[in-house]
Amino acid sequence: MQYEADTVHDYITALPDDRRAVIEKLRKIIAENLPDGFEEGISYGMISYVVPLSRYPKGYHVKANEPLPFISIASQKNHIAIYHLGLYGDPDLEAWFTSEYAKRVPTKLDMGKSCIRFKNPAHIPYDLVAELCNKMTVGDYIAQYESAIAKPKSKPLADEITNEIDEYIEAQDPSIQPLLVKVRNAIREALPEAQEKISWQMPTYWDKHNIIHFAAFKNHLGIYPGPVAIEHFRDRLTSYRSSKGAIQFQYKEPIPLDLIAEIAKWCYETGNHH
Repeated sequence: MQYEADTVHDYITALPDDRRAVIEKLRKIIAENLPDGFEEGISYGMISYVVPLSRYPKGYHVKANEPLPFISIASQKNHIAIYHLGLYGDPDLEAWFTSEYAKRVPTKLDMGKSCIRFKNPAHIPYDLVAELCNKMTVGDYIAQYESAIAKPKSKPLADEITNEIDEYIEAQDPSIQPLLVKVRNAIREALPEAQEKISWQMPTYWDKHNIIHFAAFKNHLGIYPGPVAIEHFRDRLTSYRSSKGAIQFQYKEPIPLDLIAEIAKWCYETGNHH
């Protein structure tokens, strides 16, 4: 589940009481143990710790002028998530973490490429999270990142990608799952050449760069085509709430699948990079 927040304070305030206590504790531990040089903020709907552009002007390669993300924490619908991109890129660090986790936590590790999920917050090993935060400096992470993006990447298997999107939809409220399937299908039909994946907790369509994302919220569907696309379609979006890079479609109103598909296709054909 994503929260619409522009600041860390807004994000924490929006959380239910039980989740707020967990996120605040994680935030405190990260702040106390993360090496100097990282900055805290909101990125893609999560509390994130990034390498600022003042330290690494190249930024994140998938989005212009975006600071390089390192760690994020988030309250999802069914779990607390910790995203650690340095862990994903360092096999030795990952091996250390998985070994230590098994020694300290009675439940099986639930971990994706860079995401550690805790369905029961009582099992979060805060001491291990603190040690993990201490393991990598800004300089270490930049070196790892530049090495990783310099290597050619193999394309993920289609069934792995499909499973990720299926899991995202299945994690949402059952009442909106059929709609999300329709939105997904509309975008896939409009972008047959694009790669479908999960990026920043959202179904994402990619071809050398991000084309468009969608995300489920409590009362609306969010579509993320970027500010250039929103400006281009401005006259046709007057009935909907929009911001710099997002459009909101309320569930209580008919969702314009044709318009969403048209926006997606325009983003792809024009090379709109966001």
